[in-house]
Amino acid sequence: MDNSKSLEQFARDAYSDGEEAVVELVVSPALKLKEEKHRRSQNSTNSSFPSSGDLASKKKNNSRKETDRKSGGQPGHKGCTLNQVPNPDTTVKCSPESCECGHTFDGSEEFIDSIRRQVFDIPKPVVTVAEYVSEKYRCPVCGEIHAGDFPAGVTASAQYGNNIQASVVSMMNYQLLPYKRTAEMFENLFSIGISEGTLRNI
Repeated sequence: MDNSKSLEQFARDAYSDGEEAVVELVVSPALKLKEEKHRRSQNSTNSSFPSSGDLASKKKNNSRKETDRKSGGQPGHKGCTLNQVPNPDTTVKCSPESCECGHTFDGSEEFIDSIRRQVFDIPKPVVTVAEYVSEKYRCPVCGEIHAGDFPAGVTASAQYGNNIQASVVSMMNYQLLPYKRTAEMFENLFSIGISEGTLRNI
């Protein structure tokens, strides 16, 4: 095929040469593409090609540049090692109960030494309910009745607080959790049954 000719010129030449030339012009490239695709799909399991060719066809170039740095943390990198704290929230003393000789320890014995181990954990999430009561009083001077104002944002008889609403927004907009999984998470962690409709309105 002469590459100097345009596609339009090839089509005109084929048209002038007759029906068979037009068919050849259209079908030939499609057949070549099909043969090339078939050739690329061949391997040792579906053809007579040796298995060594399978590895060559699957091998990919590693675009990662080689450096002299070793794998793992680099010099100067600030680690996140868990260390003990001087003032833990709770301390549980593990004292020996008895000796092989039959003596039972009661704390009056000579103290020798102790070993400290600390466990960092998150307390079980607990939902707290704050109740606001608007009290009404009658003025003793004029007799007019006055009611206390609810805090700003407290507008319903029962509603979710700012922390729960902020958690919903974070999980759905930042963590990208769908409505159903967000509702399931609140049920599992906090025993709060939030409907998907409520989540859409927060």
